[in-house]
Amino acid sequence: MKSQEIRQTILCVLAVALMLALLTAGFAHAQGGQFTQRERIALAMDNSPEIVIAALEAIMSQEQLAAFEAAVLPAPTDAQKKDALGDVKTKLLQAGFTKDDPLIAAIGARADEISVALPAESAQE
Repeated sequence: MKSQEIRQTILCVLAVALMLALLTAGFAHAQGGQFTQRERIALAMDNSPEIVIAALEAIMSQEQLAAFEAAVLPAPTDAQKKDALGDVKTKLLQAGFTKDDPLIAAIGARADEISVALPAESAQE
């Protein structure tokens, strides 16, 4: 009889400890996770980003990865897109493409579309 009471007490203490661990983990998750060794994480990201990327892909869901990527790499603005297209056009012209080449014309048309869309977006805001 006494050994049964001891087992029950031990199981009860173990259940309470597990419940406290779960509550603590839930609270930490609600507060947002933080790295405990930020310097080592930054060093690992600088020296071997492939390992960090593989680890993140292994432990995060696709939705979490998309949110992380959106937070780290914000969407380019229309001005940035237009500048990038202008840079590409300039480099292609320097590489020997002619101004009447279909590729150059397509890039110019796309850049013009962005500049036309820019005032329309400002008017909607």
